[in-house]
Amino acid sequence: MNHTEEELSLEFYHYLCNIVGSEDVVKTRRSMFTVMDYVQNGNGMISQIISGSKAEGLDTRGSDIDKMIVFCGVPVYENINNVTYNPAHLLIETNDTKPGFAKLKLSTELKNRKFFLYLYRSMLCTLGEETFISSKRFREYFLTTGTILHGPCISVPGDICDIAYSFRCKEWITSAQPWIYRPRSTWPDYKLVTSIVQNGCTPDKIWLHLARSKYNLEEQTVFERMHREVGLIATCKNLIIRDFVFYYPFILLPTELTRLPRLFDRIYVPSVVYCHVLLFLCFHHLRDVRGKLNALHDLQLTIRERYFISHDEITLKMVYQCLDIVKALV
Repeated sequence: MNHTEEELSLEFYHYLCNIVGSEDVVKTRRSMFTVMDYVQNGNGMISQIISGSKAEGLDTRGSDIDKMIVFCGVPVYENINNVTYNPAHLLIETNDTKPGFAKLKLSTELKNRKFFLYLYRSMLCTLGEETFISSKRFREYFLTTGTILHGPCISVPGDICDIAYSFRCKEWITSAQPWIYRPRSTWPDYKLVTSIVQNGCTPDKIWLHLARSKYNLEEQTVFERMHREVGLIATCKNLIIRDFVFYYPFILLPTELTRLPRLFDRIYVPSVVYCHVLLFLCFHHLRDVRGKLNALHDLQLTIRERYFISHDEITLKMVYQCLDIVKALV
């Protein structure tokens, strides 16, 4: 690329930044929606998943928000033999349905749950001796003033927001099986496909683990102080004081850290330690010697001061092994 092409490329980049926002602005927008999901998903009964162009950091004409509300208390199964822990469930039926569609039938146990029947009675329909959830009634149940039906969603006029209410099936149902085995060239690779099949395509390959009990008071004090001073979103974005937990097969774990000790099928790393190690690895791959030394210094200081690091033997072994890995790459 000659100099003129480089200048044109930069001009085009700045032009796009003026339209969609700078890289930092886009990241901040994404973080806000991530925090919204995090705050809303605390009760265990309802999960919220936000997507759409605005959640991806774009805020231009035509950008919208797609929101999925998942009722977690009632699981969905295709095969009744896979029901293990919750006899009150919904069963998938695909007889006499179009491709890509299914009917949700109430199990016998669920039909005997008076609270469920009271809560969802306006959504149910009976065909013979079986009771199903009517998709039409289900959608209409959530209509409010100023909203309309838009396919499977409840929408705010003007294409501002689409909301889909749903139940979750953790099985790979028959109609989804071809996705697992269809031909691929490079992406996604076999390990990622296997992980998605086993665990679902979710961001919980990295899970932020609750801090150990003896640090709760200290962390809550810091959190409350930052919350008062800068607000909830900025606090959640900048103050991650929990352990990172990586699950086997550790697809999101940097290759250099795969030698860390495992606890069953998991690798726990204190969050501040991991941030410094990750920063060091970035500088390492960029061949930035000064950046590597600065990151190493910050890591050593974090470990020496035990900054949000538990004092138990397993955690200390973990952080010192992280330090050994980093020193070997200096």
